[in-house]
Amino acid sequence: MCYDVKYLTQKKLKYARRRGETEAEIGRIESELNDITRDFEAQYCVSGFAHPRFLVFTADEPVKPNLFSWGLIPHWVKDEKQAIQIQNRTINARVETIFDKPSFRKPAAERRCIILIDGFFEHFYYKGKAYPIHVFETNQEPISVAGLWDIYKRSDGALHYSVTLVTSKSKGIMKKIHNNPKMSESRMPLMLNPECEKMWLSRDISKDLLLNKVTDPNDYLLKAYPVAPIRGKSALGNIPEACDEHDYATFNAQSFKDYVQLS
Repeated sequence: MCYDVKYLTQKKLKYARRRGETEAEIGRIESELNDITRDFEAQYCVSGFAHPRFLVFTADEPVKPNLFSWGLIPHWVKDEKQAIQIQNRTINARVETIFDKPSFRKPAAERRCIILIDGFFEHFYYKGKAYPIHVFETNQEPISVAGLWDIYKRSDGALHYSVTLVTSKSKGIMKKIHNNPKMSESRMPLMLNPECEKMWLSRDISKDLLLNKVTDPNDYLLKAYPVAPIRGKSALGNIPEACDEHDYATFNAQSFKDYVQLS
């Protein structure tokens, strides 16, 4: 799984429309989005270790937008030092173990959420070198990703809301894209189709049934292509151009397409 995600806040309205909300309700959501994102910079290419905020929807209020920091800090954390240490290890959560790990056990049972993204980045290994790949939905629709959230109370009494992005074993094109030779298996964000969105947010579904259903093949048709470096001195940074297709001297979009289709 990558640690770089892009998303644009206003596309979250598509989530509400997909749920069949009325125009009046969508208008309310749009107003809330405008309020909470007024001073919020759009995210195109950001590192999880910078702990940017995700726009999420929780089981408590499935169409109310919230901003939670990426990198889950469990409710039982004792102090700020421990919080900083643990949030770098909780950017992602493997769906296979969320009900077992101490950091994720309570959120998995009681605090599941939907994270909406427009796409994400993964590094693809080709002839010994790693190239960043931008992955997104073919129709440019937002992707629903399974998440877990929690609340940590700081020493000054302030409440900190945070979230982790749930991953699963790769399917389809992601099996070929996430080909890091140092990893034992290929991973990807746990994407949810509309039926699975409802299951993920439901508190009335058993753990076994939930895990069996949400990890089935989903309805997303993904598209991908190489982009300019997203890390290091030559990275473009958090600008729209970071998502544009890019050809390298020894690797280009056609090379990538040929490899993915033939391998």
